[in-house]
Amino acid sequence: MRALLASVSILLAFIATGETLNCELCMNLNGTTCSGEKTACDANVTHCDNTFVEIEYNGQTSFMAFKTCAAHEKCNSYVFSQSIGGFKFRIKKDHCDKDNCNLEIITLPPRNSTPNGVRCPLCYAQNTTTCQTNETMECTGRETKCLDFGGKIRRYDSVDPVLTSDCVNCTSKPCFDQSVFHFADQIVKIASKNCVNEQPCNEPTLNCPHGPVVEVEHFRCSDGVKHS
Repeated sequence: MRALLASVSILLAFIATGETLNCELCMNLNGTTCSGEKTACDANVTHCDNTFVEIEYNGQTSFMAFKTCAAHEKCNSYVFSQSIGGFKFRIKKDHCDKDNCNLEIITLPPRNSTPNGVRCPLCYAQNTTTCQTNETMECTGRETKCLDFGGKIRRYDSVDPVLTSDCVNCTSKPCFDQSVFHFADQIVKIASKNCVNEQPCNEPTLNCPHGPVVEVEHFRCSDGVKHS
């Protein structure tokens, strides 16, 4: 469960606020959509953000939805998918640059659970930014790369380190915003190795909030071991 919460925090800790646009602002931590006030963003905001999150843990699936202002001009739309053993996480993030352009309900297609012939190292650790393992996992669907991540994230009100390694789908640099986590003051160290999709591997994780929400020590993707 700690791995679940820390991994979610890694990905969601990047959710950011950021020329004066009007964007819808809302958050639903237990549902597929949300609605809220159309609000004027800060002067440095260039995009509205629309985020959909799917979390699967021990066979149970939950969803979250966020809409906010995105401060960084390099925030791209993307899909990020990763698996760490029994924990599976997918996030779809759409960015747009017109007033109230994030009203749309966004979704993800059904997860593809078919093995794709790639195996990745599997490990997870806290209070460190490296982890070692002889254990591997079988990647599925679009998660064709192996991720080795180590760094720090800010959440809650204390200090705690974490490390992860898992399968992910790397397609483009993820840019998460921090608006949901304005209350977060705890520093967490994480290390992990796991399966991931290709998009985030093509562009390393981007820290685009107003403060040091994420400090990435390393974000490395590899092809893993292919088998038939």
